[in-house]
Amino acid sequence: NSAVAFNYLPGSVLRGVIVGKHLRVKNLAPAQFDAAAPEAQRLFFDGTTRYLNGYLLDRQQKRTLPTPQSWQREKGKETPLYDFAIKSPDPPLDKEQWQSAPRPFCTLTDDHVRLVQPDRHITVHTARNRRFGRPQDPRHVRKNEDPGAVYRYDALAIGQTFEAILLCNDVDAEYFMSLLKGEANLGGSRSGGYG
Repeated sequence: NSAVAFNYLPGSVLRGVIVGKHLRVKNLAPAQFDAAAPEAQRLFFDGTTRYLNGYLLDRQQKRTLPTPQSWQREKGKETPLYDFAIKSPDPPLDKEQWQSAPRPFCTLTDDHVRLVQPDRHITVHTARNRRFGRPQDPRHVRKNEDPGAVYRYDALAIGQTFEAILLCNDVDAEYFMSLLKGEANLGGSRSGGYG
């Protein structure tokens, strides 16, 4: 009974938030939204507008990118990193064991690479049996009754800044800027204070 959130904000989730704001601006219920309409297609579905993932900003407020899978290091060592897409290290690969880079995101400068790991927060939630108000042994509950359980949610910690990119044509840019104002809650358990 656990869930682990992504290390980034998926572009598809951000698109969903913007679709919700679009519906509020147009004063439409979700059932009234015509996804096949030319405007909806252009803004959300046909690739004219692209919703790129939101990645963590590093200490210099620079947007990180996913660390390439081709970046490898010798097992048990933090450095050096080798980019196997460019060149295999010396000595040949069969003499060492290799691991991927230790953190999921990176930033590049002229003189070095900075690897970055987002902060995580683990929340433990207890689902309760409605009749008893606490979890019960499954052997002691009635048929079709939920015994309750312990649920663990591993999510991004608060206080971090992520930056996403929305690529659109000049005509729609001003409209998207108006939709991007304000706040939005993301995550599967956001009403519970985590997620």
